[in-house]
Amino acid sequence: MPSPPSRSRTRLREPILFALIGMDSAGANAQDTRWVEQGSWTMRLLRTLLAGVALIAAMPVVHAAPTDPAAPAAHAAHAAQTGPSADSGAILALGVVEFANSGAPAAQAMFQRGLALLHSFEYDHAAKAFQQAQAIDPDFAMAYWGEALTKNYSLWSWQDRDAANAILNKLAPTAKARAAKAGTEREKAYLAALDVLFGEGTKLDRDRAYIDAMAAIHARWPDDVDAAAFHALAIFGAEHDGRDVAAYMRSAAILEEVYPAHSSHPGVLHYMIHSYDDPDHAPLGLRAARRYGKVAPGAAHALHMNSHIFVALGMWPETVDANLSSVMATDREYAAEGKGKSWCGHAHSWLVYGYLQSGEDAKAREYIDGCWSAAMAQIAAKPGDDKLTGRMMLGSAFYVQTMDAAQNGTWKVPDGMPWRRLDTEYRFYDAYGRMLAAYHADDASKAAEAAADVRAFGTEVLGKMSAEDRPTEGPGIEAAMAQAKGLAALATGQGEAALTSLREAVAIEDATPMQYGPPMVAKPSHELLGEVLLDMDRKAEAATVFAAALRRTPNRGAAVAGSARASK
Repeated sequence: MPSPPSRSRTRLREPILFALIGMDSAGANAQDTRWVEQGSWTMRLLRTLLAGVALIAAMPVVHAAPTDPAAPAAHAAHAAQTGPSADSGAILALGVVEFANSGAPAAQAMFQRGLALLHSFEYDHAAKAFQQAQAIDPDFAMAYWGEALTKNYSLWSWQDRDAANAILNKLAPTAKARAAKAGTEREKAYLAALDVLFGEGTKLDRDRAYIDAMAAIHARWPDDVDAAAFHALAIFGAEHDGRDVAAYMRSAAILEEVYPAHSSHPGVLHYMIHSYDDPDHAPLGLRAARRYGKVAPGAAHALHMNSHIFVALGMWPETVDANLSSVMATDREYAAEGKGKSWCGHAHSWLVYGYLQSGEDAKAREYIDGCWSAAMAQIAAKPGDDKLTGRMMLGSAFYVQTMDAAQNGTWKVPDGMPWRRLDTEYRFYDAYGRMLAAYHADDASKAAEAAADVRAFGTEVLGKMSAEDRPTEGPGIEAAMAQAKGLAALATGQGEAALTSLREAVAIEDATPMQYGPPMVAKPSHELLGEVLLDMDRKAEAATVFAAALRRTPNRGAAVAGSARASK
């Protein structure tokens, strides 16, 4: 896994506080994928969707490769002999993929497995499967195409272009030479699309041109479900600056068209969930959410992914079940590697959120404490005075602890935290967590002290941020700083000034495109404003604020409780 890029994108961040530390990273090797990429702004990219990657390796991928009229007869025979259909009752492990190609029959199982893994964003495992296909058939053009795509993280607006081109160069050193090894015109078109995706120009320009390339393939081969899926993925992969609803609905329309005939295709199901992953559209994603984990239980990410829709709808038992299944898949992989239980990761974090929203605080606490222990053990294994960098579980521990601070007012950072070895983002997390704990405890002095730290560390973090990142990464920090200003005013009896600052925080959140998952700020500003209004006995105003809060975070416990208090 290459070093992560310098940017991450707000729309796909782990949105607890504002994803400063990077939460759960994706990629890397198997033991690292449940950890957290964090420490500096260059380490926040690969979070959310792919962390917790785990496969049940013994379970076979089902692949149904329809005959391509232009493919060699040998492959057509292979498809007929080994490709069970969606009606065969053999839908196992990773879902059903259908990609006719001219590769050797002996290499088909690994190729189709790699493709299924690729659609579930299991990039490292997919790369290994494609490499195995190449080892069987060194001239298998599409196996190199697939491996190169494992270096393009569409939803993070990032790619390792050099690594991708190096993979393509293994097949042949030029685009013309690679095209000569492609067995059909369709394969040539897929390879040419990668010359666009990994070619010259800015990342945004190449992503937009790639949409056109995939649209052309989809139009020419309308029965190719993978062309439809990759076309849909390319559309929202080019949305670099936030969730543009129109773009995501364009992707949804493509996927809805192919879903009836390909309801077990992992890419169709996965990308449908992403298309509908916000509270307004989440009801449309329930069908895919309820099916994806059943179709692809061998991919831990697929087991977790359903909870994107469940969280958007406030379906807490389903959120817990989905993420517990994903965590168990990770634990099976850990056991196979001779390691103990996993405690930190993307699915683990969402599991904690589900537990907290379900009122199962003790179960949430078990994972919070377990993640702290794992994180501190990792730090202890890196003695010295140097800055702590690389894949760290510490970000995940801060993440889930901040959830608990927002919900219950609990802030427990282990003794011996090496603050001087940590970047400012961690101090910002700590200050925000202390502020929430003091707010819950009605401790005005501690709240004011922590609020001052939030604003100081927040200013420092914003000062390090590039102008390019500021529009997407800045709003969450700014909202938290506005909250801090409000609580500091409240601590000194300045009620109206406090409301003014909290309304500023609400306005910042309202102006930010909706994101998936737990709230962008651990304590949503609407919720905080509503609670302060209630304490001032301004129930009518509070009721309006809580109604807005529940539209943004349906069925969230504190907002439900606040709304009930406001109605009395």
